[in-house]
Amino acid sequence: MSVHKAALIEVFTLENEFLKMEVLNYGAIIKSLKLKLEHEESQELVAGHPEVLLYLEDPWFLGACLGPFAGRIKRKNSPSNTVDFPGNTENIELHGGKQAYSKQFWQLEKIGSGAAPFICLSYCQQVQQERVSNHKALKSGTIKTLLTYSLINNELKISYNSTSTVPQVFNLSNHSYFILDQAQDVSDYLLEINAFHRIQTDHQLLPTGKLLSLKNDAYHFSPPKKINQIELDTPFVLNHTSKLGQRAASVYSEKSKLRMDVYTDQDILVCFTPQEFTGICFETQGYPDAPSHENFKTIVIDKDRPYQQETRYKFEKTAE
Repeated sequence: MSVHKAALIEVFTLENEFLKMEVLNYGAIIKSLKLKLEHEESQELVAGHPEVLLYLEDPWFLGACLGPFAGRIKRKNSPSNTVDFPGNTENIELHGGKQAYSKQFWQLEKIGSGAAPFICLSYCQQVQQERVSNHKALKSGTIKTLLTYSLINNELKISYNSTSTVPQVFNLSNHSYFILDQAQDVSDYLLEINAFHRIQTDHQLLPTGKLLSLKNDAYHFSPPKKINQIELDTPFVLNHTSKLGQRAASVYSEKSKLRMDVYTDQDILVCFTPQEFTGICFETQGYPDAPSHENFKTIVIDKDRPYQQETRYKFEKTAE
């Protein structure tokens, strides 16, 4: 079965003067992203598998699009009987559950080359909304998502545009693990996150609904500091709202002199550093498990409320 699916995987390449990128039609996965250096050298910027077959059984969502709801969500706590939670039927759903966008084949809509190459992929999800009234009536609908990766000079821009024919709770993100040098871990990376609060999580990493001040907190990364032994799987509440010109986060390697800046119009940045391999995730998204908490903004899309998101990752090598 996996071999058959692997035969369906296509690899698309984007390249400009600064970056070279490989994208899969499976999961809209960013398989490779390289920054071009001097003397025809390059630095791989994301963790990935050497063979596409390995992505079919990958438990880490390497480079994939997360949806229809990124992060963890409790399905039983819907605040409205008219809103359905796409995904599996278990109580806690991670990154979309059984209907995860990371495990689907996406369609190629358009690809462009030149100085600012791009690729646009689409995925249509069939959903069923349950309405509770005097009698139970089921209404089916469709969510269509357009995902565009663009290389603009030394930046990777990710743009999402989604529409739904029925109301749906929604939250998208990307799950690339960034690497800036050849070290065995990210402990020496200098990390900066533009946030004053983080979301408290329980033993299952579900939000409790409480915001914790980062003042005098080990997770406070402003001004920047080394990650050291801090284990991150942490939702940060960004200080800005819909301001792409303001930097949300940055990470820097003193070994390679490479720096990455993150810009987003989203409210939340989940920063994750796995212990099993080298990499650091910057998941830009809406509030995790938002429907369970009245103080969290819940994103609901329907025919009158489309979903849009934009995140940019900028890479540069600083002076020696």
